[in-house]
Amino acid sequence: MRMRFERNTMRGTFVSLIFVCGLAAPMAYAADANGKFGIKGGGLQTCESFTEAMEKGTADVALYGGWIEGFITAQNQHNENTYDIAPWQTTSTMLELTKSLCNQAKPNTRFIDAFAGVFRILFPARLQQESAVVGVSNGEARSIAYVEVLKRVQQALRDEGYEIADDTGAFDQASIRQLMDYQTKNGLVATGLPDQPTLYALFFKK
Repeated sequence: MRMRFERNTMRGTFVSLIFVCGLAAPMAYAADANGKFGIKGGGLQTCESFTEAMEKGTADVALYGGWIEGFITAQNQHNENTYDIAPWQTTSTMLELTKSLCNQAKPNTRFIDAFAGVFRILFPARLQQESAVVGVSNGEARSIAYVEVLKRVQQALRDEGYEIADDTGAFDQASIRQLMDYQTKNGLVATGLPDQPTLYALFFKK
């Protein structure tokens, strides 16, 4: 029940952010002389079809997830000063956020246009340079993250008033304890790890 509450809260805040910023309109793409371009796979499907697949948990969800991963990979390759547009967001998180946007859009909105709203939110906070991936452990629990993301976590905690000497990305026991305190105070599961609900709360819930 707790995870459902956290996920619903995350989706609601994210959708509000998209529409307040006016980011739900289709994004601009490179195209031919007539403004047309080919769309493959899940990008052609409608929000109605995607939402139904998500709610029923059908095998098509994996196809939409694969489409997102391919789209992000292509954007990583072709955008200047870009290493990873989704440096901490999992595919599952991006699917949930796209579903939230689809719930606010017309049923016949194309999946590619719905995901454009998610993309526009992610892009400004993209990872612009390659960063090492390291493990973070707290007891038997473990996660992995880019060092640059851990630096951002430390800076966000400092902005919240926590005493962190340097945002080096070295996520030691002091950082874990302070993250657990932040999680507890914000109604999150106190894992001490930079998990999805925690990262969303730190970076998006302002």
